[in-house]
Amino acid sequence: GVVTETLGPLKPFRMLLCDFDGTLVKSEGSYGIFGVSWRELLREAGIRGEDVELEELQRRVYRWDNTLPHSALKMTERIRKGVDILGVPLTGDEQDALRLLLRPETIKRWADLNGQDYQGDPIGHAHRVLADRKEAIGCDLLRLNPSSVETLAPIQKGVRELFRKIPPEVLIGIASASRVETTILPILEAHAAIGNSYLIER
Repeated sequence: GVVTETLGPLKPFRMLLCDFDGTLVKSEGSYGIFGVSWRELLREAGIRGEDVELEELQRRVYRWDNTLPHSALKMTERIRKGVDILGVPLTGDEQDALRLLLRPETIKRWADLNGQDYQGDPIGHAHRVLADRKEAIGCDLLRLNPSSVETLAPIQKGVRELFRKIPPEVLIGIASASRVETTILPILEAHAAIGNSYLIER
């Protein structure tokens, strides 16, 4: 049979919660801010290759797992074990390249650039150092060239029209696994700098 339900009058609401990445902005994908930042991190570690090669290498050992630090922790564990996300052994060349990410001198240099102490043990917190450096790279890209946000994290189609239809007294909140200070705010601020201030204003 057919189930029918009658709705009463819709009650006014006070807040709208939105996801961020992939909903408000297109920050994912090969040339989104995450993909570009990861490739630049690999290059800073001394890993050479074309974009597609570096992306494939990163994807062999990195998979999103709840939070960025936890995902980076799992990635560093895989690199140390010499296996990919499926537990398949990495080739010798892949292991040599990816272990450049964990060189003590590289981790210490990134910890200094991040401006954090990591409880006096950056090597023991290599996953956090990696995660923070990756985020800092993305922030720098947007800070030095705000217009790059149009490529790195463009506003999704229909967002402007949606925001115009939401009454001004309704709060718009962001619910995201992305970090506020190192992902969300830099993207919103870059958009504001190029004339799309309605996002951060709401």
